[in-house]
Amino acid sequence: MDLPSDLKHLFLKWLEDDCIVQIQLGSKRALQLTRAMENLKRTDEAIDNVNKLKTVRYIGPKITEFLNKKLLKYCNDNGYRVPDWCKTAETTTSSRKLATQKVAKPPTSTSLTGALPGGRSKGRRKYVPAKNSSAYAILISLLVNDSAQTGVQKSTVIAVASKYCERSFTTNPATGQFYSAWNSIKTLMNHELVVESTTKRPALYYLTDEGKLLATTLVQEMPEHQRPQIDGNDEGYDARQSTPAAYFASCGYQEWSNFTIKMIIDNREIRSQTERDFFQNKMSDANVPIEIRPLPVGDVLWVARSEAGEEVVLDTIVERKRLDDLVASLQDGRFLEQKSRLKETKLKNIIYITEEFTSTNLGQMAGAVQTSLSMIMTNFQFRLHRTKDADATCKFLSILHRSVCNRFQNKPIICINAMKLDDNSLPAFQDSLLKFRKEMDKDGCYIYINYSIFHSLFGKSSLVSLKETYTKMLMTTKGVSLDKAIQIQKHYPTPQSLIKAFRESKDPKLLSQHFKQEIITHKKVTAILSEKIFQTWGI
Repeated sequence: MDLPSDLKHLFLKWLEDDCIVQIQLGSKRALQLTRAMENLKRTDEAIDNVNKLKTVRYIGPKITEFLNKKLLKYCNDNGYRVPDWCKTAETTTSSRKLATQKVAKPPTSTSLTGALPGGRSKGRRKYVPAKNSSAYAILISLLVNDSAQTGVQKSTVIAVASKYCERSFTTNPATGQFYSAWNSIKTLMNHELVVESTTKRPALYYLTDEGKLLATTLVQEMPEHQRPQIDGNDEGYDARQSTPAAYFASCGYQEWSNFTIKMIIDNREIRSQTERDFFQNKMSDANVPIEIRPLPVGDVLWVARSEAGEEVVLDTIVERKRLDDLVASLQDGRFLEQKSRLKETKLKNIIYITEEFTSTNLGQMAGAVQTSLSMIMTNFQFRLHRTKDADATCKFLSILHRSVCNRFQNKPIICINAMKLDDNSLPAFQDSLLKFRKEMDKDGCYIYINYSIFHSLFGKSSLVSLKETYTKMLMTTKGVSLDKAIQIQKHYPTPQSLIKAFRESKDPKLLSQHFKQEIITHKKVTAILSEKIFQTWGI
């Protein structure tokens, strides 16, 4: 039985199957296979011979050889007669491999060290990172954290590596530090000491056999009092060295069976300047116990208070935005900053309430508002709830309060005691907390952190500086790169100074004239870009 006259459908199927495999492996070959499929689909000519594939763009000898093998197997499995050209292609491939083996010359030296005559070294020198370098610290951290070689997340690696490195693992664009010590992970991967798994997100990092051997050697060369304990007793903030329960046992946690739940409303949350107690009065009328205090993130959250007066933050937080305030946050860059901080809390139930405001004329911002609301549900994966006014918002909050109380009725709460945390210990603490919650949730327990920890973790001052926030606000304008934002910030150090300059000049092209003689990342601030910035900062 002969093959069909057009084999295109078979070739496309095999390419698609291989492309899926390459995507799962995180290989760059997947891009070439995708392009090859697209070009093959566009080909009007019937493909009755594997040699005709060579005329299709992005299909080279390797892909042709792969498809030829697939076709040969297909013929044998399904009883088709193998075409002569298919046999020829297979024979040509084998001949080419044999010829390559014959041409290869044996080594000219029998030295076991690989040295060539004359004392010259054969091959490149073995890579060994310098002591206290960033690559050195990453290798030590991976050896300590991943003795079972199950993979480690970036945050966990950094938590331990920072103790063995002189450089910082965090970038600070506001001060011109665009690269951190973490960039050395690429060097380790290029030398095949570390492997990155891209099949899961966030990515996991592993030591190769050679990397583990090198890291072990580096640890052995350390003074005894500085050597980390690989068996899981290192004093670092890593949950992988022991079970999360044991990790938090060293910090201390308690189980509460008797507690009261209270709603906390941010003290800046008001209906208007003349009705500052509106939400407090409405919640009191609905018999909801509340307290007004400044919150580090969000507008409303719930806490559980023990008989001793200690508080833990529960898993529900609310951000309330009136439409006119939402438009303003989109214009000044607060929108993305606030949403990122909400997501960093890693609470289960993050609810975003938008209030309609009839007197607001969205105008040109209508499309941006719709896009931002879609981002809330898709990118940030928050729950979006729309209300027509502040009264409807209060009704929803009272219902939500009863739901929170019912969910925790007759269920114990595990409270993590307050502890001192710094920038290096925060990532590992959060990683350990997530794993601890997974372990304890199986038993029907809820694990939450002390309010003081929550406040220190997510306070604005501990997350970003004013310069970083200002830089991010500038970059929300399409076309403003990081370098350009920093350059603008040098001339206008604060948002107020930029707004003042635009209002005094009343010229949308002010920045293009100001930076006329300056080159910023090989491109000037054009008049069009200056006008875009003026629409946000000058109106």
